Amino acid sequence: MKAVVLGALAILAATAGFAARKLFAKKPAASGKIFSAVPKAKESDSVVLRREDIAQIDILKILKFQSEILFEECTKYDSTLYLSFPPQLPRIYGGEVLNLTSAVFDACEFFLQNIAEPIRVSVEFSSKELRANMSSIKLDVRVGIDRELKDPRTYALKSALESAASTDDEYLTSAQTHLRALGSHPSIGADGRGTFIKMDAVLSCFAQQSFSAKKYDYNVIITHKNRAIFEELRDFLNGLGCDVMPNSNWESAKRHLNDFIYVADVVILDAEILRANISEINYLNALEKDGVFFIFLLKNKHSLKVLEGLNFKFFKLEMPYFYDEFYATLDLIEKIKNDENFLGL
Repeated sequence: MKAVVLGALAILAATAGFAARKLFAKKPAASGKIFSAVPKAKESDSVVLRREDIAQIDILKILKFQSEILFEECTKYDSTLYLSFPPQLPRIYGGEVLNLTSAVFDACEFFLQNIAEPIRVSVEFSSKELRANMSSIKLDVRVGIDRELKDPRTYALKSALESAASTDDEYLTSAQTHLRALGSHPSIGADGRGTFIKMDAVLSCFAQQSFSAKKYDYNVIITHKNRAIFEELRDFLNGLGCDVMPNSNWESAKRHLNDFIYVADVVILDAEILRANISEINYLNALEKDGVFFIFLLKNKHSLKVLEGLNFKFFKLEMPYFYDEFYATLDLIEKIKNDENFLGL
């Protein structure tokens, strides 16, 4: 029996994805070598600056649109994308925020198109200026990968960005243009975490649109190869009232699923665990799953193939996941728990 996906967000995602391609799609770099040489933009391919006369924009909706394109881009070299947007940051901004999100998208494309091997691209938003009743805020963004690249071109790019000169890379040139409209510019560097592109912008913002304050009394098992992702999800779900098992190890999770000492309501599972060991599909298919809901986190489109072997209903979320998607999924789980015939399942 083919796996059935509880995809209530699928229609929205498909519509968003189509719109996103019109807004953000770019031509891939000419070659896939590490920092591939001279992918110059054509002079006719001018960068269109984003409108500033739009009243209010939810930055997370824009980032979601972009992430759907990047999810497919990640498939090329089996890479993945991770996004960190702290819930305490404002999410509603003036139209100028589109220049920042476009620059973030360009930075992601720079890494994904120029590095011909699996990488993890992390996009991290932060601010040191959080206070009540803000009308503007300085957002800091770090777009980085999980390795330090030692290549002569890295230093040439760093020098060009620091001097605000044009680079020969179409993605960085586009990022520069968008940030220049905000009175800022990107910088490239490396640290113990890998190579990064940093940028910032002062943006107008509006009254905080809070994330859901609803509480869920669920026992949750999270298993993910990336410790930082596990810890972020653990803290997020604990904040929603869930009881999260304090261990991300899959073997430990299986012991809990087998012995019923810790009776899980929700299991959040990195789909890469199944890709690494196909026998785990047989284990999950044979497992007694009465009352247990599985959510699979997909690294890229390669992850979809392995899920075809599952013979039970499950949820799937593409990386990077968004809190809004988890709220929607947890609400669906609550409705199904209260009514087994909800959605006709």
